[in-house]
Order: sequence, then C-alpha cells, then structure tokens
Amino acid sequence: MARHEHEAEHNERVVDLINRADQLRSERNDYVHGIWNTEGCQPKTALVETVNLDRKEIIKSRLVTPKGLNDLVVDIDGWIDDYVRLGRELGFPRHRGSTSSIFAD
Repeated sequence: MARHEHEAEHNERVVDLINRADQLRSERNDYVHGIWNTEGCQPKTALVETVNLDRKEIIKSRLVTPKGLNDLVVDIDGWIDDYVRLGRELGFPRHRGSTSSIFAD
C-alpha cells in the first residue's frame, strides 16, 4: 500500500484498523445471522450456530453471554474511537472536494 517509505507507518496503522474492523464484522455477523438456541442453556445465555462454506470450520457454535455481547459493543466502541483519532491525524475520511477530515474540529 505504501508508495513512499515515510507513509509505511501510517499505512500499517490503517491496515491494522481495517483488520480489526473485519474481525469485529465477523463476530457481529455471527450474532446477527446466526441461529440462536436457548434450549439446554443457562439463563441469559444462548448457543448461536453459524454456517459458512468459506471457512475451515463450516458449522460453528458459540456460547453467548451478556458479558460476551457487552465485550463486543465495547470493542466496537473502541474501534470507532481509534478510527476517529486516526482520521483526524491522517485527514480521512473527507467529503468530496474537501481537504480535511470530516472529524476535524
């Protein structure tokens, strides 16, 4: 992604942000698109099953708890904070024709 050596550090941070977004998206999609089953589970828990032919583990089951859901929300909130911080620092995203980040003060 880097065209110039001095951009490499910024690019690593952007790539890290993109990778984190992808991981969060995957976990969020499991919860949103998975099949929830509370049968045989402890109160306030559920087993969420997902099917995805593009991954090694085609059928995946995950025990969901309120803490697990809260942790995901906290992780997403932290990602948003990092996105805004990096956007201000590097000047993205911008509206078409603008020269500064939409997050600029």
